[in-house]
Amino acid sequence: MALDHVTLVRIRAGLPLLPVNYIKETSFDSAMGTTATIKQRRVDVYLPSLEAKQHWTEVAKASGMSLSKYISNLVELSMEDQTLGTDRQSLLEVNEQLHHQLKDADDRIRLLEALRDKLDGELRTYRMNPFLDGDFRGMRQLDRELVRLLKTRTSQGQHATLPAEHILRELGVKPTETEAVRGINAQLDAFVDYGLVEYTASGFRWCG
Repeated sequence: MALDHVTLVRIRAGLPLLPVNYIKETSFDSAMGTTATIKQRRVDVYLPSLEAKQHWTEVAKASGMSLSKYISNLVELSMEDQTLGTDRQSLLEVNEQLHHQLKDADDRIRLLEALRDKLDGELRTYRMNPFLDGDFRGMRQLDRELVRLLKTRTSQGQHATLPAEHILRELGVKPTETEAVRGINAQLDAFVDYGLVEYTASGFRWCG
């Protein structure tokens, strides 16, 4: 705020005629002549009680300002809020609008996630069909993500032994997706038959 726009507020109940921060606030007033403008710029404020004045003074001090400067800043902010229309009611209305928009966005996200999961499940079932069809003839395409998962190594550099439940969870397959579960089990069995994977009591371990 430019210094020539500052409103110096004097509290009659106990404050000196010349506020302390008046002397400190720039050379602008000094250049213009401080005593020549004091009366024109003075505003008197009467508080309901001495306790109220003491409370205001303490709050201003905690903010690092004199009481007059503190009140002046609050008045300026209040006028700016009114100009911008940022009163309490308008803020509440905006908040309510944003709340509804956020809820609509959350509902849309949940819908899209459900659609994505459905499509992922259908795609997994489609890819597993060659392993589920005993009469299938042709090339069966292995699940690359399953192969990558089986090749996971421990911190000691050895291939990790992965329980079946861990494999399904990492692949994002739910136990209720029976077709996808059967397809993954069929691939694991194929890996075991080809000697690429070893089945142990603890799970499956890559050894290819």
